[in-house]
Amino acid sequence: MGKEEQEPIFEELLEQLKDQNANVRRAAARALSEHEDAWKAARYLKEAIMREKSPLTKNSLNYLFKKILDKNTGKEIEETPFEILIEQLKEDIVEIQLSAFNELINSKNPKAIDVLISLLKEDFLDYHAIVALGERGDPQAVLPLLERLDYQTRCIEETVVSKYEKSEELIRKSILQALGKLGDSRAVKSLISIIKDSNSFGRKEAIESLGAIGDKRAIEPIYSLLEEELNVEMVIIVASALRKLGDYRAFEALLDLVENRTDELSMNLAWGIKELGEYGNRKATEVIVKHWNNPKLMLESIKREAAVEALAKLQDERSIDTLIEALSDSSYTTRVFAYEALYKFQDKKVVAPILQCLIHDLLIISSQGAKIFTKMKELDKEKTDEFISSLTRQLMKREKFARYQVFHVLCILSREQVINPINRELKQAYTLEKDVYYRGKMRRLLRYGEDDYAM
Repeated sequence: MGKEEQEPIFEELLEQLKDQNANVRRAAARALSEHEDAWKAARYLKEAIMREKSPLTKNSLNYLFKKILDKNTGKEIEETPFEILIEQLKEDIVEIQLSAFNELINSKNPKAIDVLISLLKEDFLDYHAIVALGERGDPQAVLPLLERLDYQTRCIEETVVSKYEKSEELIRKSILQALGKLGDSRAVKSLISIIKDSNSFGRKEAIESLGAIGDKRAIEPIYSLLEEELNVEMVIIVASALRKLGDYRAFEALLDLVENRTDELSMNLAWGIKELGEYGNRKATEVIVKHWNNPKLMLESIKREAAVEALAKLQDERSIDTLIEALSDSSYTTRVFAYEALYKFQDKKVVAPILQCLIHDLLIISSQGAKIFTKMKELDKEKTDEFISSLTRQLMKREKFARYQVFHVLCILSREQVINPINRELKQAYTLEKDVYYRGKMRRLLRYGEDDYAM
């Protein structure tokens, strides 16, 4: 049968996917999956699956759809024509609406932005449209978003029942966040009016968005909020927004919060400590180090991670001993921050502790070890070379797990040319290894230069 004769049959099968009889729909899907143009049918079969109400038929269609995908691995499903997407957005079936919406937000059609803006007035897809408009970054969205924000504000102020069913608080917050991502100064006036009202929904999001937009008109209105009795979270949000606007007057308030509000939730206190690091004022070092030395305050790893991350950004020599101590922390993230902070210091006292701790951190060795070792050699070549020689001697002497760790470190450093190749010693250690499990792991490292880190 020629291509011209097959075309009408193909179109007929596509129509049969919408037939009222489930047997006809299944038969059409089966025939399409075996058709030479099966890939062209994938989009229609996907729509049929979303439309299907019979569990049995849906399972059959899913199986046939997967069969088509398996035969065409790597191909992308044909894009739905823009006009059809618009029609699918009006469907009563939620799955079809959401699928069409997901295609719409990735569409390169210039009309897509207009459709997204029109969805701000649709009750079901309005929230999704707000988020998408913020991510898209098109300035055309600013005024429609402000218009929707004004409508929602009037509903609250006049206690009018909104024509939209969704939580007004959720919609308001999502609009404020979208305006922040758009970064357009036309939104500043509305955002300032929101932060001045202590009872306003979305005050936090408005402050954050003003910080993201970067318009200097927002500095004084935001700074004046520190005169209020703010909770810890709000103080941090205000301090963060002011810093992004280039105003550092909130530092003392932030420092006081971290120093004296130690009973606050771990997440908030950690956030405050991180923000101190962002401020870059070395006066924060003393407070953070004092917290670190109080075990009761640093029980949670989230606080320790925040403290070391802040110290890494402050780069204050007074924190070196604290950062060295952090190299032995139980939290992997804390140790990573400590390594990153310490190897930036031009101080020989960091060399020995870093080299010793790196043996136990195979993941850090693989991702950043070469860079760290190079830095250590620059700081103290004699001590680094002595350390490598010591490791090479330990290849034959240590307990099998420790022996493998040393082997792993030396393999990576040799491969990255941080040290002179020691292939003879490595191969000898592999040959003499009696444990079958570790011998296999050593072979993999020698052959492929990698391992799965499973001990």
